[in-house]
Amino acid sequence: MKVADWNWGDVFEMFARGCQKAWAQFGGPLAPDGHFTTFDQTLSMQPGQGETWGAWNGAFVRETFGKQVGGWLEPWRNAEGHLTAMSPANGNAMLQYARLNVNDGLCKLYEEPWNERHFDEPLVFDASHALDFSRAAYLPDHKALILSFCSFDGFDQPVELEIANVRNGGGWQLEIDGIRAAHGIADRVETEGAIDVRCAIAGFRLRLDASTPLSVVLRLL
Repeated sequence: MKVADWNWGDVFEMFARGCQKAWAQFGGPLAPDGHFTTFDQTLSMQPGQGETWGAWNGAFVRETFGKQVGGWLEPWRNAEGHLTAMSPANGNAMLQYARLNVNDGLCKLYEEPWNERHFDEPLVFDASHALDFSRAAYLPDHKALILSFCSFDGFDQPVELEIANVRNGGGWQLEIDGIRAAHGIADRVETEGAIDVRCAIAGFRLRLDASTPLSVVLRLL
């Protein structure tokens, strides 16, 4: 079952209203020192901590997140045992993830959940562990899957990736760095050059040298 199939009802809205009500009792979501105010493990409010339960509030986060200071190297707890700047989870993982996340990435997943049509689009189903992707996006208006990737530094062996949701009855063609490298329809695959392409369960499997950055485009015909 996909997340999009779950019936959440108004759980998120109820949760947000509860946090906003709790924040209001303690002077709002920002403490005097500029950190986010949050709940601690005893479910009481501790001003001065650096994490927030209001990450769904996009406008607020965009306005205040960049102004957060300290916490990474500060002690997690003071002499009384209270969290001082942020929890270990935030300092060790969540803030770093937030910096790596694409702009509003999780917010878009929350506000605009994927429907069934999204999961029927061409996608990278499997890939060698040594592949580093810098781009992977399907453009419905152009019926094209756009990929940019290369092997990790020092890895000089051929790599493989499998692209699924391709054999839907229509034809397709594969371009590598702007040059057509293969095309097919149904169970038939024809290659142009020395590239290795073979049929897979729902698409095809590609084997190639990615020691230098490559741009790969799959077009549905």
